[in-house]
Amino acid sequence: MWSRPWPIIRQRLITSKEKVRNGREKQEIWFLKKKNLLGQASAASKVKLKVADHCALTEKYARAIEIYEETGIAYLANNLLKYSAKNLFFQAGICHLCSEDLVAAKRAVERYQDLDVTFSTQRECKFLLKLIECCEAYNSDGLTLAVRDFNQITPLDNWKTTLLLRVKNSIGNAGQNEDLT
Repeated sequence: MWSRPWPIIRQRLITSKEKVRNGREKQEIWFLKKKNLLGQASAASKVKLKVADHCALTEKYARAIEIYEETGIAYLANNLLKYSAKNLFFQAGICHLCSEDLVAAKRAVERYQDLDVTFSTQRECKFLLKLIECCEAYNSDGLTLAVRDFNQITPLDNWKTTLLLRVKNSIGNAGQNEDLT
């Protein structure tokens, strides 16, 4: 009866799931436009940050980085919100590490330091630099120690823990591949 091979059916299911995810993101932006909330920084940024969180968890790191950086730069222009920009730059830096592009991660941290002069003195910046150093050396034990030390003072939430675990797994796998060649 059914002559379709299973891989084609499976691919169509995966494609339809991606369309649903992209549709949700478009619906949220459409809702903001309809309610004229895009001009209101607080309501719009909250929704955009939720979208960025979701993008990062679904491994759409480029989109998440774009939203975090855009919102962080907007926060720097507001005296009340400029202290929250470091957290957004920190989240964008974690997304850079998850995308396994260490050169882009280094450049991003340098750009964040240029944008916010206080960022280089913050724990988040020092932690990102330590993570980049561990990733370059394929040192998953050093990464674990850095995360533990950071977590003792500033507890990591589930989102950050999930993404940092992905970073650790990626350098562990990459380090094993390096040893075999």
